[in-house]
Amino acid sequence: MAELVTQDAIDVCVDFYGFALQDEDDLAVPVPFPEEREVGDEARPLLTVFERRLDFGSAGHTHTAVLVWQVWTGEPPDDDSELWEARDEAEIYASTGVLSVEAAVGDARLGLGVADRLWKVRVSCAGRAEVAQRAPSSSLRAWSATWRSSGPPPRKSAPPGLPPPAGSRGRGDAQETVTRWPSTSSLPLNPSRIRLRSMNAFRMLPAAPLSALGKGRAE
Repeated sequence: MAELVTQDAIDVCVDFYGFALQDEDDLAVPVPFPEEREVGDEARPLLTVFERRLDFGSAGHTHTAVLVWQVWTGEPPDDDSELWEARDEAEIYASTGVLSVEAAVGDARLGLGVADRLWKVRVSCAGRAEVAQRAPSSSLRAWSATWRSSGPPPRKSAPPGLPPPAGSRGRGDAQETVTRWPSTSSLPLNPSRIRLRSMNAFRMLPAAPLSALGKGRAE
């Protein structure tokens, strides 16, 4: 029987009818959120799958969602604690073992416990009718159960802007994939691919003039 490993509950600020979960290493996500996100004045499907990214759709444009995130050792039983309005299942690959919550506000992380794995995600949702009517106290409630998929991890894609890897060679009875990508110094820089995060970004300060160095020391 599957056992619950971890559980987190977070508030997510939804805008434009949704938010997303994606691999924490967003430079490895071929189409990072919000690229290719559907924008309009209508409800979104509960789940939309991209490579290394999973979009959560809502029936309300702007509101707060409560996301309960569970990690299990295997396929869990269905949660019948609430009358769910929508349910769906999908898969997501996380090379880092951590998923980033991509929303209007905040910088939350959800740990999976194991890196380089394909995960199944089952989502049950309630409150869609309330947020669609824009009730003042309405809130979307999403219960998400996650467990390891039995399928193999997908083949790693080339970094954005690079051709796909080519070539493989044998080592004994096993096959080892050999990645051969050209040097990134010869490729044009795409500024839209650069995303700074508060937890790992470094601010470059202007250098002080040489005349200022040692001024205080002399005094």
